[in-house]
Amino acid sequence: MRARRGRAARPAFCGPLECRLGDGLAPHLARPAHPRAHGRADQRRSLPDRAGALLRRRRGECAGAAHLPHGADPRLGARRRGAGPAGDPPVRPRGVRTRNRARWRRLVRDGVARRDGVRERVRGRHKGSSDRARGGGNPPRVRLDEVVRDDRRETVRDDHRARGGGRSAPVAHDRARTPLRHRGRRRGGSCVRCGLRGHVADPLSPDRTPDADRVAGVKAVIASGIWPPDVGGPASHAPALAAALHVRGHKVTVVTTAERPPAARPYPVRFASRALPPGLRHLRALVLVTQAARAADVVYATSMVRRAALGAALARRPLVVKLVADEPFERARRSGRFAGTLEEFQTHRGSLATRVARATRTVALRRADHIFVPSGYLREVAVGWGLDPARLETLHNPAPPLDGVPSREEARTALGLDGFVLAFAGRLTAQKWLDGALAALARVPGPTLAVLGEGPERARLERLAAELGVASRVRFLGGGARADVLRLFRAADCSLLTSAWENFPHTVVESLAVGTPVVATAVGGVPEVVRDGSNGLLVPPHDVDALVGALRSVSSDDALRARLAASAATSVAALDEAALLARVEAALAKAAR
Repeated sequence: MRARRGRAARPAFCGPLECRLGDGLAPHLARPAHPRAHGRADQRRSLPDRAGALLRRRRGECAGAAHLPHGADPRLGARRRGAGPAGDPPVRPRGVRTRNRARWRRLVRDGVARRDGVRERVRGRHKGSSDRARGGGNPPRVRLDEVVRDDRRETVRDDHRARGGGRSAPVAHDRARTPLRHRGRRRGGSCVRCGLRGHVADPLSPDRTPDADRVAGVKAVIASGIWPPDVGGPASHAPALAAALHVRGHKVTVVTTAERPPAARPYPVRFASRALPPGLRHLRALVLVTQAARAADVVYATSMVRRAALGAALARRPLVVKLVADEPFERARRSGRFAGTLEEFQTHRGSLATRVARATRTVALRRADHIFVPSGYLREVAVGWGLDPARLETLHNPAPPLDGVPSREEARTALGLDGFVLAFAGRLTAQKWLDGALAALARVPGPTLAVLGEGPERARLERLAAELGVASRVRFLGGGARADVLRLFRAADCSLLTSAWENFPHTVVESLAVGTPVVATAVGGVPEVVRDGSNGLLVPPHDVDALVGALRSVSSDDALRARLAASAATSVAALDEAALLARVEAALAKAAR
């Protein structure tokens, strides 16, 4: 394959030249072939006594198969240099005069044919200049020379450039040179037309094939506000998705925030330190997303939606979002500016800061090509923001794979737990309303509460437990990975969720998946997975008395607890993680196209 540079006009190709040859060229065609001598004669150079495969652009030099399946003249182009008139190549840009062939400055590139097409803009490299051609012109249009059907000669590396005496031709690079715009400036990314995507890369070596050299899939950036050892929905979903994409051959880069460098992964994990002031931390995360997006095909946001949307826009990359909450509502609740429910917040005018947060949230989400929501409840809320329902897809949080989860006895021994155990896993924030859980625990003698997670509320909750006299029955285990969450739920008799507001919490699905029933508040999308009296018990939010009654029932009634546990795992069996992550993968691939 050859790419040539010069004037180009549409259409880019014209018919073969062989039909234009006249009788006046017959004496020259009848001359015998003269082999060409170069410094390296064994590099499979062109064979001038054959026709068909690759007709050089000047002096009619040809190379091809020994047989003539197309009936081409074997003497076509078989002449020494300067010995009579030379024909133009059989395929040439229309509009370029044949007498002024000096303007055809050759640009040879070794290409690897890929199944998804050929890039139409190829950046050349001339004497150290990586982004400008000679004269600062526009990038060349790709030109493909004829290939003979029966030509099975071995592909060589970069020594086959016969015209240059075996010298290596400079190869093209991944990033294409962009067209010139106003005042000679280059803007934007590489031009890919008609949905064609491709790659011009190093020549093939004998032990490399196009299929082996090809990297399947897309390059994705995953933006997540929390990451292990943090505990929470995005901290479970983002690593699971990144691992699944990596195993399936996609290139993954993660951008997150963390207090310390995250543990090593088989893919890059870049983080903005939480030690930075909030403004600088947000700016740092934006810079990381933008930098990663420029080398990627698509951005996927599990949180940090505004920063991910702005970074994707700056890098001119598509965006896919998993919407897990109404961020302006959560900010208003945490700051004390609003004390109502999520439904009431949708009609609440709010302060100027609240209105700005709503507007920027909606603008960011409208830029997304596709939006996943984990519950039908949140989908209805998002439609009320003016988002296109066609781009909203309900994707429940998946049940985790249970490979490596220890048995109940092993988990209890490892954690040092005995008796009736309640388990909570998640961020220690005001949203989780653990104040009510501690108040209810003080009125129900016997159970022990194991808390896995970190957050700004931990110190206050430890003081509150001491004030209520239950410090000896509350164990704060600190942060942990998803495996630690599953081990805790396997060791527990019942998991506890007392959130003031929720969407479709991962921890509820994880608890049910290991066979542990749930006592939870009936908020958001929780009733979509926890069915009262079937696989758990539901109580109204902020109702300590109802929570006390539920804890007494599940801790004292062995038959009830056994019945709830028996149906826990089967209730989430349909939420297969591999199938749900495959839907995310398909959305990323579609957006990347």
